Amino acid sequence: MDLVTSLGNLTLDNSHDILPDSLPFLSSTHCPFSRAQLNGVDDFLHRLFDARSEGFNDEIWVKSRDATLSRPQRTTNILERSDKTSVAAMLSRHLWWEGENDEEDNLVSWTSSFLFVLQYAFYRKRYHGTDFKTMFICTVDTRQLPADVYVRDMDLINAHSPLNSRLSDLQRIRLGPHYFGEFLSQGALRIEGHCSIVSMQDILDAGLFRLRPEFEGFETRPPTWANEVVRLRRTDASADEITRLDCGHVEIAEHIGHLFGARFKWPVVLACLALKPWDELETHLMDALTQPAFAEIKQLAISSSKIKVVASAGLPEVLRVEEIAQTISTNLLLDRALKETQLAKNKLKYVLAVLAEEGFTRKLSTNRVRESKTVILRDLEDIVECVLAVQEVASE
Repeated sequence: MDLVTSLGNLTLDNSHDILPDSLPFLSSTHCPFSRAQLNGVDDFLHRLFDARSEGFNDEIWVKSRDATLSRPQRTTNILERSDKTSVAAMLSRHLWWEGENDEEDNLVSWTSSFLFVLQYAFYRKRYHGTDFKTMFICTVDTRQLPADVYVRDMDLINAHSPLNSRLSDLQRIRLGPHYFGEFLSQGALRIEGHCSIVSMQDILDAGLFRLRPEFEGFETRPPTWANEVVRLRRTDASADEITRLDCGHVEIAEHIGHLFGARFKWPVVLACLALKPWDELETHLMDALTQPAFAEIKQLAISSSKIKVVASAGLPEVLRVEEIAQTISTNLLLDRALKETQLAKNKLKYVLAVLAEEGFTRKLSTNRVRESKTVILRDLEDIVECVLAVQEVASE
């Protein structure tokens, strides 16, 4: 059975229901949001779904419960609704997982944390007994989607917490260690051509347990999700010994990234490497990238644009994505600069040898020779200025 067929069997959808491609969080007088808040979304977000998940998800659409059930409010931007108390109640139910099927919910949850979405899979396996083969991780490139279709959970919580005590409770919790980079979309969102969907079983088969051994043994632990992510973060921060990255770890990250396809390979590789801290990451990672086996990753690092990450200190696994990307990019650029420096040095040595040649400097003094020497000297002055500027920058 192919992926499309498998996904089609997960959730019944109302195919007759014609919806717009997205429902943006357009700011209104009822709930004013700044442009910075609406633009503050990571380039790549993830969500996990299976047959028990609310709403609908395949390679074309992600729909909320309301959109899936064709409820009237499915096409109404929640920021434009005047009944803010009802919106606050819906938001609270969604974020606390307290809603019933007969209650409205026009929201869909996403996360910037790959660690969080992976741990969710282990939680659902323990709590519901769901087969990993029927769990799927959907990763979306938000840069290719319409503007304003995502908003941070905390922005909505902060705007509505005065109207709902449960949201106020969640606000306090989110300001502590229990923050997981959650974003929300609303209604129906067409993700066709801008997403990749991979089964959790395939990710496990690619070697996830070796990359993050702490995931192993989940079968013997109580089914926890958020608390387990917090525990893993604390363990990482307090560990006396940190695992040393080796080529095998990089190879596993590459294999998992490969599952998501060429367009998503690089960001997923980074997300995998960022699942935990590594001992002397820079040294061992750059050593690994010198191996011919990782030539493709090296090329992706060079050719890929900078990945936008919106994270605070409370999301160490997301911050590491940016740190690892910056580490690789900086070192590869410096390696290239070093090669260019060596080439420049050798070329200047050649110029020196030519100018120092006795027959050139003393016996030949034609107009053309003098003009060439003048041009060379002028260019050398420019080179000296450039060298001084490079020295100043390099010494900072």
